[in-house]
Amino acid sequence: MRDLIFSFIIIFIPTYGLLGQNRPTAICNANKTFYISFNGCIEISAREFDGGSFDDVTPKDKLKFSFQRDQLQEKKNFCCIELYRDYCTGKMPPKERTLYVFDEDGNVDSCQFECVFEDTLNVCPHHSKLNYAINIQIIGNENTDNSLAKIYINGNYYSSINLIGPDNNYSIYRDCLVDSTIRVELTRNDDPINGVTTVDVLKIKKHILGKQYFTNPYQYLAADVNQSKSISGSDMTEIRQLILGVKPEFSKVPAYLFYNADYKPKDPSAPYDIPPYVEWVQKDYQVKTIRFQAVKMGDIK
Repeated sequence: MRDLIFSFIIIFIPTYGLLGQNRPTAICNANKTFYISFNGCIEISAREFDGGSFDDVTPKDKLKFSFQRDQLQEKKNFCCIELYRDYCTGKMPPKERTLYVFDEDGNVDSCQFECVFEDTLNVCPHHSKLNYAINIQIIGNENTDNSLAKIYINGNYYSSINLIGPDNNYSIYRDCLVDSTIRVELTRNDDPINGVTTVDVLKIKKHILGKQYFTNPYQYLAADVNQSKSISGSDMTEIRQLILGVKPEFSKVPAYLFYNADYKPKDPSAPYDIPPYVEWVQKDYQVKTIRFQAVKMGDIK
């Protein structure tokens, strides 16, 4: 038999770029000025800030523009608050912002742009500061002795509050802009072993085994020292290690957490939706009373 010899010529055609694997190139229109409308806001399309973005495969009219990376936000309302300094934090509204450009394959690139807002119609009435007071009450802190908790307002440290006795009242006087969103948080991370004993480990074990379930939502929160939003043997291990001195503190949580005492969880047996802060919109002058529930982590009362 005659041997047949076949020759194969294999041609490799690079697909990089042809299949849209390369991300688009974002080009921003760097500076634009917008004018607040009669309703105190203006809706702006993200595409307004495109300065000639392009892609290797996706046609220009198929590119998508967004103010956010994790979800498509093609339009956004900008209102009077963009004009003024936030007196709660001392911060000015950001002038530099980010534009995200997506091709049809979901690849993304970004660029920076600046926008300026003007109120030529004089429709924004809140040019001045607003004086207000916050009255902080803390409950459930019988074991807090003379220690201090730090107060944060809109993420900025304000001062410390002395935790003495079962009920506290602490007043703060601040200046803010009308319609400002205000968030108050408390933190404390000293003396993590305070109030924590093997009795607490036993209570968690009985709960897991179904012999004696927790009776209030704050027991669930105190027992969840690994922040898994569930009660398990891992929480027991963390508490044991603290008691035995293997660890000087909990790995995932501070010694105390302070929850919004007026928030009602949807499910008292899974109260992990209770926020560890109090947040509201300040509309006018008033004394705003807010209440925190102090929870000593690992101490199952």
